[in-house]
Amino acid sequence: MINELNIKSALGTLNEQDLSALNTRLGKDVSTAPDAVAPVDPQQDAAANNTNLDQAPVQTQATPAAAPRQSASTGRNPFSQ
Repeated sequence: MINELNIKSALGTLNEQDLSALNTRLGKDVSTAPDAVAPVDPQQDAAANNTNLDQAPVQTQATPAAAPRQSASTGRNPFSQ
């Protein structure tokens, strides 16, 4: 059963009917509806959006990891120090 699901998932053909069939084979019927699997939750949305519910979103400014080096074309290896 697991191999079948892994193959269908890798091929991109896994769907809700496959999961429902698995649930019936396992015995207990479990809902696979999107609202039951991943209900809308403001805290989850805030975490996904990297925001805090109590504060306004904070704007961050990206900074470069390192300043570009000026290199003269002297024929030297640019990676040597």
